[in-house]
Amino acid sequence: MAVLALVVATVRAYSSDNARPAALTSLCGFPLVVHAVRGLRESGVVDRIVVLARPSEVDDIGAVLPAGAAVVVGRPPLDVEPEVLLAHDVTRARTPVELVRRVVVAVRAGADAVTPALPCSDTVKRVDSAGLVIDTPDRTGLRVLQTPRGWSANHAGPVLRMLDSAEPVVPVTDTMRVVPGHPDARDINSPFELAVAEMIGSAGVTG
Repeated sequence: MAVLALVVATVRAYSSDNARPAALTSLCGFPLVVHAVRGLRESGVVDRIVVLARPSEVDDIGAVLPAGAAVVVGRPPLDVEPEVLLAHDVTRARTPVELVRRVVVAVRAGADAVTPALPCSDTVKRVDSAGLVIDTPDRTGLRVLQTPRGWSANHAGPVLRMLDSAEPVVPVTDTMRVVPGHPDARDINSPFELAVAEMIGSAGVTG
């Protein structure tokens, strides 16, 4: 298999309806998980898509998935080690297809591990145990990481085993190379972030 993409839907994220999985939170009329899967599929560089879900959420998530995607109980398919492995947070549902392609291209160009990232634009302060500001770190080397993250064949097996748990999360591994991220790949994990994504999506605006 050339490129396997795992969508991690087990993240403890904001849900617009506490009775339903966060992955099913609606964005512009479709669940977050549908947006995430479509973005991977429409990139044209992914051969297989598997959604990692909790046991209690498999049926609900499986019922809305586009054709060609499978859902499993929080455990990746360990029977196969792909040439390129991608792991993607379901809450980054607006990730553009060009970012998916960028990660795959970087892995195929020789990188062992790749993550998209944006420069840190917020003012970051270090504080002590009493809550007093100590200093201001230099933001030059700070980055905000996004997904999908990618790994080469040599690293796919260990990462698949890292994800082999009831509550998998997208890992950050050693020697990860950074590629430019995208504003649309920001996390949707609060009512405010969902409202902003809804407005942007409805207006057809891209970052």
